Order: sequence, then structure tokens, then C-alpha cells
Amino acid sequence: LEEDQKRRIHQQLHKVMENERLYLDAHLTLGTLAKKLGVNTKYVSQVINEMEEQNFMDFINQKRIKRAEEMLVGPTFSQYTILAIAHEVGFNSKSAFYTAFKKFTGHTPTTYRKAKTVQIQESERPDSGI
Repeated sequence: LEEDQKRRIHQQLHKVMENERLYLDAHLTLGTLAKKLGVNTKYVSQVINEMEEQNFMDFINQKRIKRAEEMLVGPTFSQYTILAIAHEVGFNSKSAFYTAFKKFTGHTPTTYRKAKTVQIQESERPDSGI
């Protein structure tokens, strides 16, 4: 692929991911994504590998984990279990979710949620004695 082709595919890739949130589909494959972009799977794979410096699964899982982080601390999803959030963001199993979450954040979803909840509560607390 030439550089301008890579850039064009890369832009399309991000546009589709942002607008359609394809990464939330637990059944998303490289083939499905390539078809959606109207490009060869090898080209999509090459663009992700070279421009994102990741393989396809890491690229998708990183987007899923970013969304999971938002859900874990968002008030809208405070009653959701970790497993429910895992399913919402496209993971089929709790273990795959925990593995990916730890890989990208360095924490388990449970410790992440607890730590962020404490941070939010402390930031909302009025300063005492000042």
C-alpha cells in the first residue's frame, strides 16, 4: 500500500469506529470490518499493524476497554455488574474481559471501579475546615 492509501483507509477506519462503534459487536471480525470499509482484509490488517502499531484484536479490545472504563465509573451504569459491562462492550467472557482490561489499564475492572469511585466521591466532597 502507498502512504496516501494507508492514510485514507486509516481515516475511514477511525470514522467508522467512532460513528458506528463497530468494536461493540462481539462478533466483529477483520473480514466484517474490511467489508464495511470496502477494502481488502490484508489492507485493513496492514493499516492497523503499521499505523496503530497493534494487531486487529488489540486495536478492537483497546476501544472496548476505553468504553468499559467510561461505563465502570459513569452513574448511568453504576448498577451494572462487571460481567454486564463486559458483554455491553463486546466481550463474550468475563476472563477475556479481565485479561484485556488488565493489559490496557494495569488494573482489574473491580479495582479500577473502586478506585475511580473513591476519587469521584473525594472530588465532590466540600473542603472541610478551609
